[in-house]
Amino acid sequence: MKKLVRHQEMMTYSYAACLGAVTLRIYMPLSILLPYEYDLVYNFAAWLSWLVNLAIAYGVNRARQRHGQFATT
Repeated sequence: MKKLVRHQEMMTYSYAACLGAVTLRIYMPLSILLPYEYDLVYNFAAWLSWLVNLAIAYGVNRARQRHGQFATT
């Protein structure tokens, strides 16, 4: 049972990390609006795309723990 819950948590983090590439593609067109060099904005957006997604995944996992929404089989 404990392994199943841990697997569900890790799959949420894995999904968030994989979605980082999509998030980066969303952030980059917005970089045109910023008055900074492309390289600086790209590096910042690359890290931000991972960190925001993983922070959201952490929040999702915490909410599931509080509400007991993990699988019970």
